Amino acid sequence: MIPTDMRLPIILILLLATACTMRYVRFEAPLVTHFKEAKQVSLTGDFDGDGKADTLIQQLRLMGDGSPVDSVPDPEREEYDSIVKYYFDKEIALTIALSSKSGDTILLSSAMGTYCLINLGDNNADGKDEVALVPDLPDYSNLNTCHIYTLCGKHWTELNSFGINEGGFTFTSDTVFKTIPGYLEKRAGKWMYQDSTETFRSLILSRCPDSSH
Repeated sequence: MIPTDMRLPIILILLLATACTMRYVRFEAPLVTHFKEAKQVSLTGDFDGDGKADTLIQQLRLMGDGSPVDSVPDPEREEYDSIVKYYFDKEIALTIALSSKSGDTILLSSAMGTYCLINLGDNNADGKDEVALVPDLPDYSNLNTCHIYTLCGKHWTELNSFGINEGGFTFTSDTVFKTIPGYLEKRAGKWMYQDSTETFRSLILSRCPDSSH
């Protein structure tokens, strides 16, 4: 029989031994089993300033080898946690590039696509159209950024960016966004945007750093 004064140390030793052998189970999102076709999105405009129409192609690709992504998780049949994990595990990136000409590629990772891809026209009077886009990010925040690009030679250059709330896309019946409601709108033929001051102001973009096309 174990003496009373020795029982407490023995119990403590047994508890410590049990704790050391316990396995900590980390939550894992369930595997994705339902997919849908990953559709390409295109946008036309004169983005290189040669007076001819160009086509921008938005496509999802694997960051590892650059191969196109043909299918993605179906958001109507999968939990969002699983979708987020899938995009990060597969290292899926968003690419935007001219379809028929050599040149740079806009690369955003990780991304599930775009909320909008908008031709702003020739805002800075340099003979080329500028493009605005908002990536669809695999995250849990409604805060996002609108990026505005122009083609400088063969390289896409970001001319401006400003924060937005994704609610501008949610609370509307539009399916193809030619504006960002409440953040980037065309008024009296001129593009206006709202930044952190919560005041709409004219969108004024600089030209390429070398002032050339």
